[in-house]
Amino acid sequence: MTYCIGIMLNEGLVLASDSRTNAGIDRVSTFRKMHVLEKRGERFFALLTAGNLSLTQGVMSLLGERLDTGDPEKDLWAVGSMFAAARVVGMRCAMGDTIYFQIGEVKYGKPILDRIIQSGTSLNDAVKDALIFFDSTMRSNVSVGPPIPRPCFPRVSSQGRNSPRRCCG
Repeated sequence: MTYCIGIMLNEGLVLASDSRTNAGIDRVSTFRKMHVLEKRGERFFALLTAGNLSLTQGVMSLLGERLDTGDPEKDLWAVGSMFAAARVVGMRCAMGDTIYFQIGEVKYGKPILDRIIQSGTSLNDAVKDALIFFDSTMRSNVSVGPPIPRPCFPRVSSQGRNSPRRCCG
């Protein structure tokens, strides 16, 4: 089971994902499920993946191969809008009254998020809550495990673009 979460706040965006690909008494494997594509100073995309590992690797490989081709139908660096990027990647964003989007079983961590996360929650508090979310889930479900990458993406100001930064937590 894959666990990923995206939290959209007034201050910015927090993303977290587990790294466990399969689990069992004699077999535990990990693989990164969070992928950041960044063209420094211009734009970045963060993709959290779930499901079949070979499909994830195939999609990421195709996205990487098509960067810098100049084709706005296939190249994330050439798209003119987030809508176009969503078409390229097939990404769904959280917005409005749905300030977080979770992939995976909701019974372990969702009650924690529902009690704490609001649009005004600080990035640092959201990172801490995401870690508590994963800790609760890992204690109840052996198919979820570390490492848990958790970059933060501060909201972009009208004067310029920000790059991902590591939040404390």
